[in-house]
Amino acid sequence: MYKYLAISVTDTWNLALSHWHNQYPSKTQPYAIPEVTLPSTLPPKWDQTIRRLAKLPSRTSPPYSRPRFIRFNKNPIQHIQSSKTISAVRVDCLQKRYIEKGLIGPKAMCLAHGELMYIDELDADHVQSSSLILKRQLAFIDALNQCPTFAAYVLSLPKMKSFFIQTTIPGKKTYTATPEFHHLHPTSTLIEVMNNDPKLAQKIMKDPGLSKLIKTTIEPAKIQYAGSELFFALYHNDVSNIWLICKGCNGATGKHAHDAIGWFTTNPLYGPAFVQSIQPLQDSILQKTNQGEGLAVAAKKWFYSHHHQLLSRERLTNQIQVSLQTQSMSLDSIENQSNQANHDKIAQQGHDHFIHCQQMLKKLSNQALPLSIKTISNIQSSPQSPIKKRQKKTSSIQSKWIQLIIRYQQKSRL
Repeated sequence: MYKYLAISVTDTWNLALSHWHNQYPSKTQPYAIPEVTLPSTLPPKWDQTIRRLAKLPSRTSPPYSRPRFIRFNKNPIQHIQSSKTISAVRVDCLQKRYIEKGLIGPKAMCLAHGELMYIDELDADHVQSSSLILKRQLAFIDALNQCPTFAAYVLSLPKMKSFFIQTTIPGKKTYTATPEFHHLHPTSTLIEVMNNDPKLAQKIMKDPGLSKLIKTTIEPAKIQYAGSELFFALYHNDVSNIWLICKGCNGATGKHAHDAIGWFTTNPLYGPAFVQSIQPLQDSILQKTNQGEGLAVAAKKWFYSHHHQLLSRERLTNQIQVSLQTQSMSLDSIENQSNQANHDKIAQQGHDHFIHCQQMLKKLSNQALPLSIKTISNIQSSPQSPIKKRQKKTSSIQSKWIQLIIRYQQKSRL
């Protein structure tokens, strides 16, 4: 895992804040700059990219350019997702997920609502919204520009010069009229026009006659700080804050840019118990749990420890679904091969067999929840079991369906 060390929430950061409080004791302190955790796999020549982004100032006024995901020009996980390019955070998430085979492609779990989805339907989502991260980053830059001693200390720390770019803004020129100018031109608005149009003022001051009648005052030069492209890019790509959830859960009616803690509280897969387990939060530019973990890391651990049986049931249900879909597609192929002998009879037998399997699956799945583990064991072991009798009369394919359902029933009660 690639680490980019920034200001940790330690004595170093507390010392930086002391400079802020000395000058602005009543103002809200800036958010801390935490360590960044980047994807374990990064594009080639990433070190060169860091040096380039560190030299590029980002926009310091609206409209702000939204940070982008770091991308591979050549997809390193074609066997999982067959796209030409892919983001590094998506590669990192997919390499660490339970990948299941679907009818038309691989599936992975949506951790927001607990269902296996085709991976093309999953978004790389910031648990703490990217808009809130950007807002906190901009507030930190404002703090640098408000408090010179705070800014000077921050930039003296390791790595900070690659996060912030210092520029010197020349002092503004202002023009005032001398008494002689008022005497010669009592109703002139020339001075006001010059203060509003610097280019015109430069041309006028080249006139030897007028320049003697106009006084020029230059304000002191001002130091201004802007965030580098690297500063915004790194926190936008921190994998400790990123998970994969489906487009529906990530839409306007789902999580979207809502407050993450409020959203977790109302989500039945997490709820108040999860929120309480990560409190108190370390409220830096990137929110961290009481253990210093990113919100996405904590949410994944919670999901897989509290809902691992849900994952098992989803995987088994998906196997049954794919098997049914595959058989249905095979039947469709047979039904459309009208040139074969006994076509109608074969197609009808296959269709009847498929409907029979569906009916058995429907009947067994309806019994899945009320059946106890003991009942399931009896069904499997009893020589007079109706399932056993049916197994003897059905094909090997039908037997496969029954075994899948029995496994499903077992998982549903664990």
